[in-house]
Amino acid sequence: MSLVKRDWAIRLVPLLTGKARSAYVAMDISYTNDYKKVKEVILKKYEISAETYRQRFRATDIWPDETPRELYVRLKELFAKWTKPEEHTVQQMSEILILEQFMRLDRIWLWSGYGQARTEFCSAIHTKFLLHFVELQLDAGRILSSHN
Repeated sequence: MSLVKRDWAIRLVPLLTGKARSAYVAMDISYTNDYKKVKEVILKKYEISAETYRQRFRATDIWPDETPRELYVRLKELFAKWTKPEEHTVQQMSEILILEQFMRLDRIWLWSGYGQARTEFCSAIHTKFLLHFVELQLDAGRILSSHN
């Protein structure tokens, strides 16, 4: 049985329970047949965002009896939900990943105790990159909201 995309929301609604159902019921009626909108309100109700998927991607452990292939597929799905490659350029995704890694390594370097002058220098650089990272996240948010 092949489902037509325009019917996805109609087919999903009878399966909704709990928080997902209450999110659907609270929707503006004009959007209730739009699968993308239904999905959006359900994810919002469960407080699931790109940050949720980023944390899950970064904190991934191997599940008992999970094969390497299954782990790879799970990581790939989490990464796609986090970065939304269909909505961002490779350059935007690369910049976010590089800055995130830089900040992680910078904190290690900063805390390793290399003297006051280096600590002040690292702190200033870390602050500059943190501000840049926040700007990128805000830009990404604007890009995401303009696509919805």
